Amino acid sequence: GLVMPLTHSTAVETASSPTPCFGYGGDFGPKGTPSDEAFCINGLFQPDRRPNPAAYEAKKAQQPVGISLSGLGVGPYEAEVEIRNRFDFVHLAAAHFRCSWALLEDGVMVRHCDLPLPDIPPTKSVSVRLEHSPDQITSRIRSRERVLTISISRCADKHEIAWEQFPCTALPLLA
Repeated sequence: GLVMPLTHSTAVETASSPTPCFGYGGDFGPKGTPSDEAFCINGLFQPDRRPNPAAYEAKKAQQPVGISLSGLGVGPYEAEVEIRNRFDFVHLAAAHFRCSWALLEDGVMVRHCDLPLPDIPPTKSVSVRLEHSPDQITSRIRSRERVLTISISRCADKHEIAWEQFPCTALPLLA
């Protein structure tokens, strides 16, 4: 969909405040200066190009790769996910994109690894299985939260183009 506006251009206004701030509408000139007062600096980016929270939301909503659970989903030791290429003309291939995953326990990364990315033609999808908690690596201590994060980024500049998080089934307790 269309996101309007991306950013608003404005100037730093210093006359009415000791601290510089972004001015708009009637902020410039004396009281009564003509203004339609319809300018509110609420784009995805601030005038100095710092992202507003909505920029991250738009990036997530418009990501060109879909990642969802498939088959067995996320179990205590392994997961199966479907990676869907939403590009119309670009192949998702290991030569240009990197796929990785990370396992977090109570917000702390305990394991991460690259996931071999098969060639996925435009508008197609592939299911991939991964072993995220082999018995010899996992502590088997019940944590409050376990999350599997899958990320896809461009090889050229390491820019993340898509990500998804899935809660993991709890591990069995030690006897």
